[in-house]
Amino acid sequence: MGEKRIAVVHHSGSGSTRTIGEVFAELLSKKHSVDTYPVVRNFDYGLLTKYDLLIFGTLTFNCSPSKSMMEFVEGMPKFDNKTAVR
Repeated sequence: MGEKRIAVVHHSGSGSTRTIGEVFAELLSKKHSVDTYPVVRNFDYGLLTKYDLLIFGTLTFNCSPSKSMMEFVEGMPKFDNKTAVR
């Protein structure tokens, strides 16, 4: 399988989701190259093109992803040769 480049993108309210994202990153970094990114306005989506795998983590409201995460994902351009899995 080999080393993969992985990005963990998170939106956190109280900090719990950020902490979980950091734990994921720490565990995955034992065999892969991992970076973490918070969801922010004017995010440079070009940063994500270098990754083999994107992991998204967010808080939820009424069993739905946060508005900020939904806007982040909806604003992402389509990346060539990338597959999205739900």
